[in-house]
Amino acid sequence: MKFLASAMVATMAVGGAAQAAVIPYTVSGTFSDGTTLSGSLAFDSSAKSGKQIGDVQLSIAGGYTASDWFYNNVGFHDPVSGTALADTPYSISFRNARGDWLHFGVKADYDNNGKISAITSDRLIVGDITTEYTTFYATMDSRGNMSRPVYLTSGTIAATTTAVPEPASWALLMAGFFLVGGATRYRRRTVRLSFN
Repeated sequence: MKFLASAMVATMAVGGAAQAAVIPYTVSGTFSDGTTLSGSLAFDSSAKSGKQIGDVQLSIAGGYTASDWFYNNVGFHDPVSGTALADTPYSISFRNARGDWLHFGVKADYDNNGKISAITSDRLIVGDITTEYTTFYATMDSRGNMSRPVYLTSGTIAATTTAVPEPASWALLMAGFFLVGGATRYRRRTVRLSFN
């Protein structure tokens, strides 16, 4: 019985440690010129700083159409003082093959090393050029000239609630079943001595 309990505790501990830190987000919004933003991305809190955004599927449609944006960089412009920061503005930049820019402004928590630990708001930061970390897009023409930024008037970045188990999670689950199954079959053998 002790072996069974130990196996179950070990399985739960290993399974909990292997849970993915990747959180999928859906993104939507409307810019001041009427174009709309839609799509999704993923945030990985366990990844290295500057590598925490992935699986980017974003599209701008309306007066201007572009897709296939790729993650460009993360901007954290405030000095890292060695203490954790909560609900602090954070910028994420994207580009497409033509060189157009899409810039997100969100709020996030930072750890002591200046690495983002969580996105804390389901709203994209909106405003004009006077608002730091605001969300906007700008297009590139054939001569390499950038248009004036078009700013977001409303937008959300909401965590997707449905979780899809990763292959590693399935493997751990199966390993747990084998451990528990083996534990139930395990029998302690005793030796009886008889004196005639």
